[in-house]
Amino acid sequence: MNLIGIARSLLTPEQIGKTTPGTFIDGRKIAEVNGLVVSVSFFIDQSCYGQTIEFGAFEMNNYDNEQAEFTATVRSGPLIVNQSQLSLSNNQTVLINISLCSAKQDIVDHTCQGVQFPIKAYQYFGSFSTNCSLGYITLEQADNAYTYTNTESDNIFDKLNQSRRFHSIGKQDVIQQATIIPFDKENLPLPSTVRAIYLGTYPPRGCGLATFLFDTITHYDRQFQTNSRVIAVDEINTPTNRTCPNRVIARLNQTDRESYYQIAELINELDDVDILNIQHEFGLYGRPASE
Repeated sequence: MNLIGIARSLLTPEQIGKTTPGTFIDGRKIAEVNGLVVSVSFFIDQSCYGQTIEFGAFEMNNYDNEQAEFTATVRSGPLIVNQSQLSLSNNQTVLINISLCSAKQDIVDHTCQGVQFPIKAYQYFGSFSTNCSLGYITLEQADNAYTYTNTESDNIFDKLNQSRRFHSIGKQDVIQQATIIPFDKENLPLPSTVRAIYLGTYPPRGCGLATFLFDTITHYDRQFQTNSRVIAVDEINTPTNRTCPNRVIARLNQTDRESYYQIAELINELDDVDILNIQHEFGLYGRPASE
């Protein structure tokens, strides 16, 4: 396992300051390895009781001395700090350790929160909170790797793949840390990536579901570097001159029962698909209830 962030073993609560809530990004790139973030650690105070904090990976787009533009690419989902983790006075800080849930892990026992997420070589690690004050220390030598912050109140992880401007907080360094399990090969598919094929209406067919599916695939492929394929559902009176984009590998006639069998056989013959994503709408697959 690889660790990023600041070592905690030499720190005491008295040495730690407190940031204001917002988004904070470690100014250090991940080592030259693709990996999976499986746990996170950070110092907080009583302001975080019952509050949520999120972690994720960032790309740096532009850098200009004390400012930089970052894009959040993936998120852990909200992590909740509970009272049992904060048995301290208002003026103290405490180290919190949270294990992230894997796709197959049973979360009923509450031993984990959020989800594990991939982080690529040379990406950055960061967090977001609205009311929670994270701990920080002042560095004697920052090595041009300052922490960056964006104090806007909206959750930056709600706007993945959108560039946002951050500014450096100088030689202060937010002491957040991730435990990363590296992948053996640089081109190994990320374990959280699911190779999906989608069944539903799709442009140029004009309907709200087609627009929704287009947006879903666009953002999924952008985040996980996949090239998803589509089986487009054609209406009763499909225009004879309709031309579909290359990602559409087949077209289902929604009123022809034989067409359903042919599409099922096609999907079963594909050996590079993990899941079929079916978009449903009443009346779409033939009868009023789409039997």
